[in-house]
Amino acid sequence: MTKSTLPLDVFFHIAEELEDDRTALRHIALTNRSLLSCARCSLYSSITLSGTRGLLRAERLSRTLRAEPKLGALVKSLRISRLMRQDRYDSGYSYGVPLTPDLLPFHLLPNLITLNLHSLPLKKGPQGFVDLVTVAGSLPRLEALLCDDVMQDVPEPESDMHMHLGVGPSRLPVLRELVVKDGAWAHWTLAMYLLLNHRSSIDQLERITVSFPSRASADGLAWIPLIRTAGPHLRVVNIAITDASVRVRHGRACSSTIKAELDAYRNDHLYVMDNLSRLPALQTLQLKYYPDPSLQTGPAQSDGPIEALCEVLEHPSPPWPRLERLELWLVDQDGTMAALSDALCTRLARVITDKTRYPRFATLALRVSAQCWNASAAVWYMTPMSSKPERLAVVERWKRAFGAVEREPGGAVLDVAVLHVSNHRGW
Repeated sequence: MTKSTLPLDVFFHIAEELEDDRTALRHIALTNRSLLSCARCSLYSSITLSGTRGLLRAERLSRTLRAEPKLGALVKSLRISRLMRQDRYDSGYSYGVPLTPDLLPFHLLPNLITLNLHSLPLKKGPQGFVDLVTVAGSLPRLEALLCDDVMQDVPEPESDMHMHLGVGPSRLPVLRELVVKDGAWAHWTLAMYLLLNHRSSIDQLERITVSFPSRASADGLAWIPLIRTAGPHLRVVNIAITDASVRVRHGRACSSTIKAELDAYRNDHLYVMDNLSRLPALQTLQLKYYPDPSLQTGPAQSDGPIEALCEVLEHPSPPWPRLERLELWLVDQDGTMAALSDALCTRLARVITDKTRYPRFATLALRVSAQCWNASAAVWYMTPMSSKPERLAVVERWKRAFGAVEREPGGAVLDVAVLHVSNHRGW
């Protein structure tokens, strides 16, 4: 390795040009000391640990950070996904490695901003939750905590929710973004824990996503009190909503307080919309509606989410004066819009494009899940929609229903697309 007399700015420029080519960065890091220093800034800024090789990388990274702690300050983003350990007795079998504080020396990552946990198991029982918040608590500058498909072999029952709300770190970092998607774990415990023990960690949230698959989407109600608390600063909200019939069967997360609040509303959708109306800084709202798949005939439109949305939008004082984008994930059941009518679509289009009320509004995006009724299973299934003409027919039908969005004087962009089966998991 040689030493160079070129200005350091030149080496930083070279490293920036090769930022997306990590192999090239590793190669130039071996050429001279100046390039090594510059390349490290890019190589360590964003780290991904995934699969069986990811576990080996985690072990090497741990040794490196302990040997040279100053490198930990370069790490800004860390993604941990599907860590697997190969069985020592059966080379063809691997099992998931859970998130624990011992996985990495997290305390040596003082400048980490984004922690992305994807398809990662937690330990069974209270210890899994304690491990998660302990890891977050050891990252003083963490701003974005992203939990996608976090799993727990045996999710905790509702009766155990309060067991460990008093444990964990004494202080958590101030979060700007929180994502909790899919998975099978007692995520509502995290909502309660943050709300009861660490309000200062969430009262400056700017972005939140709470979105679950159909079997657990009612659990999103548990996050409403937290959203309400973080209200003044929230600019982006992404939430899955469902009908009360799903909540009755699957809403394990509904505390007695939330159930008492729900009783004051005509339906669950009004409860959600009324609480969302208390977010004055909201710019982007994404609502994913999943009607009860076991009911061949869903709720009347008067009890649907779009009716509730219209009632909030029509308040004398506009709830979201800064709203720019509204994205709705809706359902097309055998050619019929679930809990919708053409008149209701026109009503929504007219109120949302009223520039005197919503002067910044620019885009209404519709993501449509086409479903068909399976009589033998008595359930709605998502239609693959493999042919382009089929998808175009659905798109045109929904464009006609919401056509007033583009026809109104203050018209906005209408963006309609049909969800593929692979996209459906995000519900």
